[in-house]
Amino acid sequence: MVALLSAVARHERRVRLIFDSALAPAAFTSAAPYSVAGVGGALVPISGLVGILGMPNQLDLALGSDLQPSAIYSVGAAGVPAADGSVTTAGTSAVVRLAAPPAVPADAEITPDNITDALYGIDLVWSGIDYVETVAGDLATVRGADNVQAALTRRFASDGLPWDDTYGAKPRRYVDGSSGGLPPLRASLVRQARLDDRVKSARAAVSAEDPSELDVSVQLVGDDQPLSVPAKIS
Repeated sequence: MVALLSAVARHERRVRLIFDSALAPAAFTSAAPYSVAGVGGALVPISGLVGILGMPNQLDLALGSDLQPSAIYSVGAAGVPAADGSVTTAGTSAVVRLAAPPAVPADAEITPDNITDALYGIDLVWSGIDYVETVAGDLATVRGADNVQAALTRRFASDGLPWDDTYGAKPRRYVDGSSGGLPPLRASLVRQARLDDRVKSARAAVSAEDPSELDVSVQLVGDDQPLSVPAKIS
């Protein structure tokens, strides 16, 4: 017998239902088994159903009006057909509540760190094998110019992504190559740097200390100091 495990308010017009087994195609074509009601019993219109790719036991209810933050809603899912021929029992339901947005003090001042984070973003730290953790067990983050430098280092070293072959400077193509291959590599590095919208300009030159390494000097948007990003031919 298929059962409803949980319901989650994804945002004000989307509620995700998670069942304990795969659903039948009919579960994704008719909104009849589903309902969303507020505390007073007022129904929230359901405008459509959305399947989740690779998750046959989940679907989203697309709503015709907004859920109200912090209000409690009852989501009904009685008679939902499963792939094994069973259906959810009468009275099957779950409770959802849309979280209220965090309060922002009216007199909050914008700090230099706020501006830097808005310009350059905050990302998790990737070691090349896994995400890095702090000593406290939290996921480590990188921000500011260091974040841009880390992103460009990955971009310069990449040979492309499965879904985007244009990503990366593909430096492995130039291993054991002649010096005539350096101008195309320099051009590729500059082009990859400029694809990052945080970079205003870039230039690449062979490192004076190591001929197998190029130094890419980039000028970031909103920063007068050049940022140096090495690129290794390996």
